[in-house]
Amino acid sequence: MMSRESSKVRRGGSLIEVMAAVALLGGIFASSLRATAGMVRQHRASIEKTQAVEELEQLLTQWTLAGGVPLDAEGETTKPAWRWRSESTRDLLGDFVIRRVSIAIFASEDQIVLASCELLVAEEQPGIENGTRDGDQAP
Repeated sequence: MMSRESSKVRRGGSLIEVMAAVALLGGIFASSLRATAGMVRQHRASIEKTQAVEELEQLLTQWTLAGGVPLDAEGETTKPAWRWRSESTRDLLGDFVIRRVSIAIFASEDQIVLASCELLVAEEQPGIENGTRDGDQAP
């Protein structure tokens, strides 16, 4: 017959095994919290950039209806923490003057650009009408 001690089955784990399992679960939990916080930050930034693009579209629509984009200017947006800025440069392309206009929506406090676009606008050059120089015949 077997003795009482030899018939007992060892149940549970040692304290070291339990501590290792707790440490492992704690590491997994901490990693998942960091990943979740990063996803929340990215989601907020994505929403802010989408709103900035919508704001830029509204500004472009307003300026188009009013007759043109303000050149080399800065102003307020409908969102108090944002501003817009336009910068322009002129280039000569053959007989045409091309103005490159860069427009940006940025956060006022840190100057981080949230949305931007570039426009190319043809300007009439003095002495050229309807694509011909003074004195030239139109085709």
